[in-house]
Amino acid sequence: MSMKEQCEVGEPRADGRNGRGRMEDSESVTVESADSLEVRETEKRRNNVVIYRAPEVNSNQAEDRKCGDVAFVQELCNKV
Repeated sequence: MSMKEQCEVGEPRADGRNGRGRMEDSESVTVESADSLEVRETEKRRNNVVIYRAPEVNSNQAEDRKCGDVAFVQELCNKV
């Protein structure tokens, strides 16, 4: 069967498209997975608080930056 015949009857082609120009289900599953990943990431950050003008700790170590952030927030809360 030639490529033209495959396209006319709607059978899958080697490029992953069916004869009607639509992608197969595997691509829609990938898109749904990306959407669900974004929703999960958003849910993880739902309770985050953004504090503007907080001083940044200049360190390459994540633990040092986190300790600096915690110390700043504790001091801020004690003053309020």
